[in-house]
Amino acid sequence: MKKATALLLSIIFAFSLASCQLFSSDDKKEYSSNYTAFITEKNSSNGSNQPDESMLNTYISILTGDSVCEAVRKSLDIKYTKGEIKNSIQANVADNSKIIQITATAETPEGAYKIAKAHLTVAPQYISMYSEGASMKIIDYPKLSK
Repeated sequence: MKKATALLLSIIFAFSLASCQLFSSDDKKEYSSNYTAFITEKNSSNGSNQPDESMLNTYISILTGDSVCEAVRKSLDIKYTKGEIKNSIQANVADNSKIIQITATAETPEGAYKIAKAHLTVAPQYISMYSEGASMKIIDYPKLSK
């Protein structure tokens, strides 16, 4: 009888612990929205109007940098800090391509979408401002996630 009671209490304790972890308020769900872009250069070093790998990394640094994130923050009607925007934005080169994918994350689908859309509006200006002859063409636009 004592073993059965101890086993029953152990099972109840395990389920209680699991449910606490499952419904913990620290677990915030994140949503994302992304877009893809193609950057061209009039005066590229390889003569193809496409940036080389080192320039793609430079463009990613610009797209995720403080200046762009501050401009995105200012253009939003939702109150975020520059740090929150900076943590929200990620950019990377799509596999075996010269295409850059920019992803915004937030606690709500609407927040992620608004950040991605604001970034898309601001980013091309910064690419052309910091790299003479460069332009950013949008391939796929952000979508509202469900």
